[in-house]
Amino acid sequence: MNSGATEKFAVLARSYCSWAEGTPESPKQEAIRALSLLTELYGCALTLPEVFEDGEVETISHEDYALVLKRFGALPFNFYANCFDPLAVPVEQPVVADLADDLADIWRDLKKGLSLFDAGHHVAAAWDWRFAFHTHWGRHAAAALHPLHCWLAQNVGDLR
Repeated sequence: MNSGATEKFAVLARSYCSWAEGTPESPKQEAIRALSLLTELYGCALTLPEVFEDGEVETISHEDYALVLKRFGALPFNFYANCFDPLAVPVEQPVVADLADDLADIWRDLKKGLSLFDAGHHVAAAWDWRFAFHTHWGRHAAAALHPLHCWLAQNVGDLR
């Protein structure tokens, strides 16, 4: 197993979860931080090893999820247009997506893997993060990147 990739991903996942559970900054800083963390996580997820080990993940309470969802209200926008299958041609009807929901769902998936990692089940954590990336949070991350980029390109000249 590539433990270095798992360790690196754990550091990024912890950083994302700390941000999600922390005090919001300005809307501009929140958008920049979201874009930065999502791009790092997405790239690092592609290096997670192809392993399997089952493990008991921490249950995330509805109350904790609701707090993180509310916290993401500090972003400069919530809703954006999205189509579920970008490979469908002709293009399907777009739907309204929710950035706060995307980011909170990512937090929940990463937090579950961190519970395994912190309990010493590194292989199970790698499997959980990789599986969830391909089946759930990766789609949320990819969908969130485009509107975040567009907002920053239209509204922020200086990224400092």
